[in-house]
Amino acid sequence: MKNNGIFAPLTVLGLFVLAFGTTSATAQDTLILRAELANPNVKDVAVDDKFVWIATALGVTKYDKTTLKADPQALRVVLRNGVADEKAGPPDSFIRAVARDDYGGKKYLWMATPKGVTRYNIVEGAWTTF
Repeated sequence: MKNNGIFAPLTVLGLFVLAFGTTSATAQDTLILRAELANPNVKDVAVDDKFVWIATALGVTKYDKTTLKADPQALRVVLRNGVADEKAGPPDSFIRAVARDDYGGKKYLWMATPKGVTRYNIVEGAWTTF
């Protein structure tokens, strides 16, 4: 999978994130174990200065490049009375694509789902579904 200046193949062990232009693994290259992913069905990857955001069939896993810890529960659907609460999470767990955006000095993560596009404000923790 190629996206956002990285090559991220899913291996037997997990997701290996390698920056474009490199010929071998470096300290910035990362192996995220399959067990750390929300789901091994990886759809897309976005990288910023602090995190690797991994879109899967069951939500987005947030991998902290500083602590080397993954949070597979980071961005998932929040149900209220059996219905997705779009103010507390994406409208669907199946995340087809993910992209980072720093428009206007804010830090956003955009997610494409079968039920619409969602923008997550990383700093404020606020959700907007379009």
